[in-house]
Amino acid sequence: MASSSAGNCYILYTDSEVLILEAGVRFSTVQKELNYNLTKVKGVIVTHLHGDHSKYLSQFVNAGISCLADESVFEHHGLKGSNLITAEHQKEYKLGGFNVKPFSVEHDVPTFGFLLDHEKMGKTVFITDTGEVNYSFKGLSNVIIEANYGEQIIYNNVLNGVIHPVHGERVAKSHLSLEKCAEWLGLMDLSKVNNIVLVHLSSQNSDAEIFKKRIEESFCKKTHIAKKGLDIEFGKYPF
Repeated sequence: MASSSAGNCYILYTDSEVLILEAGVRFSTVQKELNYNLTKVKGVIVTHLHGDHSKYLSQFVNAGISCLADESVFEHHGLKGSNLITAEHQKEYKLGGFNVKPFSVEHDVPTFGFLLDHEKMGKTVFITDTGEVNYSFKGLSNVIIEANYGEQIIYNNVLNGVIHPVHGERVAKSHLSLEKCAEWLGLMDLSKVNNIVLVHLSSQNSDAEIFKKRIEESFCKKTHIAKKGLDIEFGKYPF
């Protein structure tokens, strides 16, 4: 639904259930996408406290939607309530038919990736805002993963004064490059994977078409660049 430093939010849905990933866009925008029907929404999960991922979380919580996130997210927004679920590393949670397992990743604030399992879409891993991925997963059906920058692109941007060297260093430490994304994917068993979705591409340090082509040609899997209005069928088994 939205995937950028301006705001991130994704919707996983079946005929009867909805799970929202990230709260970086206005709740009214999400309501519109759901045709103002919130009865199917089982929860929202948030990776970390940065505004492009959690800015509008209070709007979701005030609407009565359960939220799973690190406690620092709730503290940052001054939130309290029975519908707040404090996430713990590798503890399993159930939001409707979605089984959710958070795992800690490397960012500049406490951040989780999530392994999501649903009988109708299989296992989906969601990873964003991390400098490294130190986990492996078996039996994945779908992958949602950050490819924030290209290493040569960001090097050239620093060299040419497009971005400050300090900013370039921060990005390299706290976000996943295309190259590291591809390296990690190469270590996974992708035999059952339907879709690879690249998210959180930098507006300055990435090239969507090149990134898509690189991953698609390397792994022979349907590869998508997350953007507003994109609707992907997340099946359980490869077509």
